Amino acid sequence: MKSILDCLSVRRILGFTGRASTYSRTKKNELIMALQVMGINVQPLLAVGGVSGIAIGFGAQSVSANAITGINLVSLAPSLAFL
Repeated sequence: MKSILDCLSVRRILGFTGRASTYSRTKKNELIMALQVMGINVQPLLAVGGVSGIAIGFGAQSVSANAITGINLVSLAPSLAFL
């Protein structure tokens, strides 16, 4: 029996996702190094990025919790969910 990872399209998608992630991280690092070479202090930019990342994470946490609750509600009581 074939595994789902044996499927060529899944391997292709996973490979593309990994390459895109690596490319994105590389470009971010290159941008930070270029700003440093130009004499721009990048520490405040990195601090703002970290704080905004934490804020987005907390916001996404409540959104995902509400989505999971909604899916759970529809699956447990489908007749009552759309009243």
